[in-house]
Amino acid sequence: MIKLQYSIIEDASVDHTTFVTITQTADIFVDSLVEYLLKLRKHDFIAKEQAAFLVEKSSLQEGEIVVLGDFAENYSFVIQDAVQGFHWNNTQATIHPFVAYYYDAVRGEVCFLNFVIISDSLTHDSVAVHCFVKKLLTFLVTKLTVKKVYYFSDGAASQYKNKKNFVNLAFHNRDFKNIEAEWHFFATAHGKGPCDGLGGTVKREAVSTSLKRPLEGQIQTPQELSEWAKDAIPSVTFEFVDKKETPVTRVSSEDMEMETSQTLAQISATAGVEAAELSNEAKDKVLQRSVALPQARSLLVWGLLESTRRDNNLNHFHLTL
Repeated sequence: MIKLQYSIIEDASVDHTTFVTITQTADIFVDSLVEYLLKLRKHDFIAKEQAAFLVEKSSLQEGEIVVLGDFAENYSFVIQDAVQGFHWNNTQATIHPFVAYYYDAVRGEVCFLNFVIISDSLTHDSVAVHCFVKKLLTFLVTKLTVKKVYYFSDGAASQYKNKKNFVNLAFHNRDFKNIEAEWHFFATAHGKGPCDGLGGTVKREAVSTSLKRPLEGQIQTPQELSEWAKDAIPSVTFEFVDKKETPVTRVSSEDMEMETSQTLAQISATAGVEAAELSNEAKDKVLQRSVALPQARSLLVWGLLESTRRDNNLNHFHLTL
């Protein structure tokens, strides 16, 4: 009997993997290899199709904006020749870069704008994302004509790919004065992009500056980091967001009563590149439920999504409003 020994990276939990060595017979090894290849084939297809979709969106029309966004790793403040006690200082700053691509009719080409949020709020959730998006759009409308925004991000469940963010997307047109929006998610482990370089540049330059400064003028708070960045990196627009600006919840009493036209947003669920339309029966069920149980808007929109997912056996959503 032939036995093979090989090493693989195995899922240890939802967000972590470990390197393990396995010894198996040739037959079991072949079966395992085929199983992994089937998973890889699906993943490879999704990654390539989503990447191709992003490239396709590079041919923008006037008024259309492609926005890439991602949370950078929190910045920890450093001081040259700091005393030992400073090592236990846990003060950090949230950094969330955005890169917005748009078509410049004068130049006849696609151009971009860099926009970075710096905040003292260390909570990375959909509420923070909505607050940051609001700051971004406030900036963009002062520079460009914005009719529709295509958001691209990774699929972090606590930040982007969750029911709360889907609800915010469903009400994007109302929240931001008739600006339409779509939100697209990169395939797992394929979300690296210009935002990573932008966030890394800010942190690298901040560390370098901090280590060169004398005792006075040190960068020790998120607000000081933002003020320094505005002067040190003029090619990037920085906005400081105080943690008081990120509300505990954005569902208000006014959202309890929703017009049917707003509720029935154009939501499509896709698996790969095939789209599935919401059935009228699914809409009626959720609307009846909303009349019987007038709750926050998140319940209503998420019910539409869940109903569609179950009816069509889908595990990936693509929302278009």
